[in-house]
Amino acid sequence: MRFFVTIVLFHHIFCVDYCHALNSPHYTRQLARENYKLVPYFAQSYVRKNQLRKNEKEELIQEGYCGFMKACSKYNASLGFKLSTYSGWWVRKYMDDYIKTLYKRKEMISYDEQLYQFIASEEEFKSVLEGYSLHDWEKNLLYQKYRYGKTFQQIAKERGTSRDTLRDVYSRIYTKIKHQYNNEMSMISKPALREE
Repeated sequence: MRFFVTIVLFHHIFCVDYCHALNSPHYTRQLARENYKLVPYFAQSYVRKNQLRKNEKEELIQEGYCGFMKACSKYNASLGFKLSTYSGWWVRKYMDDYIKTLYKRKEMISYDEQLYQFIASEEEFKSVLEGYSLHDWEKNLLYQKYRYGKTFQQIAKERGTSRDTLRDVYSRIYTKIKHQYNNEMSMISKPALREE
């Protein structure tokens, strides 16, 4: 039998699974209320290091609170560790996961915006892709996504693969395009040698 408890802490709702928890819901709530300021403390370094905006900072702290609630439910004081030491691992793990997904999302969005700018017509789209050394199947994938506007789920279903695998393939294609584009730009920006 699973036992779930919903905890409201500063207008945020947390659902804790007590099947694998050591502490009672009452004790977990008490620990969370007494030590909730640890999460913004741990978030400071992430905000500075990754230069997060206000909404990203709030999401990061929210993820940190999820990790903090997990730590409060599993904390065992008899082992001799302080809650701040134990919860630090959980909070950082959840924050690291958020930062990884944030960077993946930003990377995908920036490439999507760049490619959408180029696809006014079919001829323009083909001419843009001809500038890069891509395989035909890679061009076909880009054509399906950006010319026909298909979702990852639709393309994955047609190809008989998972969305995650397809996202990885698109990410590799984007990286390939980015490297080729950067190489072209570096060649253009280098000053030509003068003959004297």
